[in-house]
Amino acid sequence: MIAKIARSVGIPLIYAVVGLSTADCVASDQSADLIFHNANIWTVDSTQPTAQAVAVKGNRIVRVGSNTEVLALKATTTELIDLNGQFLMPGFIDAHTHFENAVLDYFHMRLNDVNDEKSLLEILQKRVADVPEIFWITGGDWSAASGRGREESGADTATFSPSLDLVDKLTPDRPVLLSRYDGAYFMNSAGFERMHITKDTPDPSGGHYEHDPVTGELTGMMYGTAGPRLVNALPPDSRAKIMFGAQAMVRKLNRHGIVGIHDIARVPEISDQQVFQTNVERSASDVSIFTRLRDENHLSVRVYPVLTLRTWSSLNDAAITPRSGDDTIRYGALKMFLDGFLMFRPYANNPQYSGSLSFRNIDGTQLRREVVAADAAGWDIAAHVTGDKGHAMVLDYFEAARQSNKSRARRDRAVHAWYPRMAEIQRGGKLGLIGDITPYHLIREMSAMTKKLHPDQISTAFAWKTMIREGWRINIVSDWPGSYDGSHAAPLNPLENIYYAITRRRVGDEPSDSFNPAESLTIDQAIEAYTINPAYSSWEEDSKGSISVGKLADMVVLSNDIRKIAPVELLRTEVLTTVFDGKIVYSAAEVQP
Repeated sequence: MIAKIARSVGIPLIYAVVGLSTADCVASDQSADLIFHNANIWTVDSTQPTAQAVAVKGNRIVRVGSNTEVLALKATTTELIDLNGQFLMPGFIDAHTHFENAVLDYFHMRLNDVNDEKSLLEILQKRVADVPEIFWITGGDWSAASGRGREESGADTATFSPSLDLVDKLTPDRPVLLSRYDGAYFMNSAGFERMHITKDTPDPSGGHYEHDPVTGELTGMMYGTAGPRLVNALPPDSRAKIMFGAQAMVRKLNRHGIVGIHDIARVPEISDQQVFQTNVERSASDVSIFTRLRDENHLSVRVYPVLTLRTWSSLNDAAITPRSGDDTIRYGALKMFLDGFLMFRPYANNPQYSGSLSFRNIDGTQLRREVVAADAAGWDIAAHVTGDKGHAMVLDYFEAARQSNKSRARRDRAVHAWYPRMAEIQRGGKLGLIGDITPYHLIREMSAMTKKLHPDQISTAFAWKTMIREGWRINIVSDWPGSYDGSHAAPLNPLENIYYAITRRRVGDEPSDSFNPAESLTIDQAIEAYTINPAYSSWEEDSKGSISVGKLADMVVLSNDIRKIAPVELLRTEVLTTVFDGKIVYSAAEVQP
């Protein structure tokens, strides 16, 4: 149940009005525009960890302290919000996202974990409510989970075909095209009508439309080339479509209390002048999506685009340099996608394979050269790395850059950091590296990891506490929306990701099921990893990441004090209010029926 918050102005049907007397007010040039009081505030500021109230003027925090101290700034125009003891903290910053992929997923459902018709219909019903009628609803690949299980076990696990009648009842006027993991497709009647396909339409070469053996009517199922041909006929992802989805995704971020992202991004006018040997910028968002959202006043998250290392020498042509930008969009880091689980030794369960470099790379010499050159130009490097040999290579490159270039402060990162050896953890700590850890990756890999790693590798797998002890700074990141091919969906909710970070076990598992629990983060470390640490990573710790005087007013109100509850209660905690730039951009009370 959503608790009501007493609020003096705005949304009068939801919030109670708090009276103000003229005698209590200060001069308007000294007054606050917005005050939260009677709050349980965790500031993430070691100089003043807790407070009762916070005052905002414009988009900045102007006072933090007791109710008496902060309410001294109220004026007749001040909006007062009585939090009645609710928990207020800095807004969440997710330091690794793929925003444009999430926009595309808004229209294309991830169905990999759907193994029965009931689940499919439930997801479809929600998507119908979210996506306007003008757009096709697509998705894939249903029955993938059961299909993987069949391949691994050899069991004859059945897939299913949706009922055309049931889907049509949910989508009478909305075209739907869905793919199954085995290459079959399903389309509803509205889709067939849109494509001018009837029961009398001839089958395409190499494929066929399934017909009811009794009535001859289409069942919705299609095989062979029939489905892919229709995919090629779908409307393109126009700019208008992308921007509509982008606004929806910004709202989703705010709904989860997220006020900032570090997004893997590209600059199209630079990329269009390149000839890449492979799809180097796969999963990188078009940075102009963010600039257009900002210019149209729809960007209620701060964005730190992490651009492509390969393009570093051309970024000046777009007037993009390290630390350039503003409080909403700021630059400073470049992404290097190094490896696909590149290990020193072959995997225990696959003695012929030890991983590889990413398809994006030619060889290690090229990578070293790019890192050293970009570092000389003042860029920080964020390196996607998972395997133990991959970590050693990345650290070699970082050390080479420091030896070749002038001394300066750097905020380089190892992104994901699955399987470093202790030697690399220690080397990274001496370099002051940042680790962008993805707790859900641990959850996803737990079963497979114990089979493919050698015993001595297990102790430093996902070794977050050890990394901190050795001098790393840790960000918790989501990798939202998940894998590029849709095979894995990543949870966006920071509270769920914090749960995984402090328990290292699946939801519903017993504490004894935790993977190496000594490496769990404390709740305070997890909060820092979602607030002040990402701000530090983007050189913005002086302007965001904590509730401190002079910083940007980006905050979140939660239904529980997450520092004091049992871990499982994190999964039941709700975001009540999200504040961005001094304005309330999400209120749970406003969306209640």
